[in-house]
Amino acid sequence: MQITSISIPENLNISTPIDSLFSEIKLLPLETKQGYEIADIFHFIVYDSLIIINDDRKRLLIFNNNGKLIRQIGRQGEGPGEYLSLRDFYVNDQKEIEILDFKKIERYTLDGQHISTSRFDLLDKYECNPSNFCAAPSGGYFLWGGTLGIKDASPKRSMLYRVNSSIQITEGYFPITHPAGGALYRFSTYKNLILIEPIFGDYYIYQIDSLGKVSPRYQYDFGKKKYHGKLDFSKNMSPDEINQINESVIQMINFQETDQWLHVDFGFKGKVYSSFYCKEKAKTYLTNANAIQKNPEEFCFWWARQTYKNTLINPVEASWICEELNRLSPQAIKKWKLEAYRDIKEDDNPVLVFYKFK
Repeated sequence: MQITSISIPENLNISTPIDSLFSEIKLLPLETKQGYEIADIFHFIVYDSLIIINDDRKRLLIFNNNGKLIRQIGRQGEGPGEYLSLRDFYVNDQKEIEILDFKKIERYTLDGQHISTSRFDLLDKYECNPSNFCAAPSGGYFLWGGTLGIKDASPKRSMLYRVNSSIQITEGYFPITHPAGGALYRFSTYKNLILIEPIFGDYYIYQIDSLGKVSPRYQYDFGKKKYHGKLDFSKNMSPDEINQINESVIQMINFQETDQWLHVDFGFKGKVYSSFYCKEKAKTYLTNANAIQKNPEEFCFWWARQTYKNTLINPVEASWICEELNRLSPQAIKKWKLEAYRDIKEDDNPVLVFYKFK
């Protein structure tokens, strides 16, 4: 399989106008209900007409497509059908919610009924304490343990494991040679593929295909900003190594793919940039939130953490939305049809922002 290489422009200061990328921007305020206040959203998915959210209080909340809270799935606790630590979740092919907990997986119906508990322990033998998971195409799971709790290079251990339906490891991927960093989510989907969120210090985007094969799909080329040093677990880095890291793009986050576009965010010298690659034109466009917010005619693009069809989605604090509406000119408010959102309050629950590609 040929790997597509995506070149990032050398000049990061050229910010593409938002209306050149998106035809429509919509806001979806999530209902603010007493006892269900949300300070932050760790992970969310759009499933049919439902929005399922893992929030900062380790709750799994379901909203409808109008932002109204429908129900909570499960409870935090040590009793039957409860979870200790909601780490990750997804909806399987049987339309059941599966929750990754500490040393177990809980299954629920979309109505919130508990179905089953599957227990496992991979800590002693593999030092794997998974933070993320997804269904393997032919049964079982892929578990992402990363380097959580591992302090030294362990080439015999892996960041990603495939397990069978009994949650026994059958294969490992990405031998541990350096810290992997964390992520709010690790897996996303595009058509029949599972996409792996970028790994710290790695410029490839990896996929899991319908046969369960793990392989590189895209490569990002940052030119002179690529880090050429060796990453390891050493705590004492030389001044030259620290300087080289500070002068490099060393991590990408929030990779998303649609039929026409690829999106990824990356940091460089204290600023966060968003990259948009148009498949048809084989061209990369950049935006920078700091630059956008100096222009009262442009609605801000902060980043994106999910897709739905040809649309990027991002949860944004209500206070940020209030600031944005106050910053924008009347012409921009009218252009993006944002007047209806003036009643959003700073202490409301987060707002989902939908950016529809042209």
